[in-house]
Amino acid sequence: MSLNIITGLYFVRAVFYFVLGGKLISDPNSDFSQWLVSLSGVLIPFTITHRHPEMFVKLVGEAMVVTAILSLGVGIMWLLRSWKIRWITMAYAGGMVLRTSVHYFAGAASGVGSGLSPDLTAIVIFGCAINTLVFCYLAFYPGVKEAFEKPY
Repeated sequence: MSLNIITGLYFVRAVFYFVLGGKLISDPNSDFSQWLVSLSGVLIPFTITHRHPEMFVKLVGEAMVVTAILSLGVGIMWLLRSWKIRWITMAYAGGMVLRTSVHYFAGAASGVGSGLSPDLTAIVIFGCAINTLVFCYLAFYPGVKEAFEKPY
């Protein structure tokens, strides 16, 4: 049952990223798009650098569509119960927790802070907690390893 929840999480994540990326690509000058781009450091699991500000919105949109495709691929691997997907998901979830922690604590240690509003900080911490739960479940919960063993 819990593995089905993780599978659904990746499909919901794919739809979320696809819709937001499509919005950025189709309407880059809207207020919503500008607001969404300001959150791109939190939403996208990799860093985007830009030289031309007018192209940055579409670049973030394209990055979100790529992330949607990756999430869809991971969701399909979860449906097929590929034995590799457990390790891929643990690496992704652990990496996101590590990335979020480094950004958050580096900002706090520098005295600048995270630069996020209290509401966004709560959302980021919630996402970090979900990724920690997924990582710990896949790594330590009894019976999960056996669910992914290759049948011979």
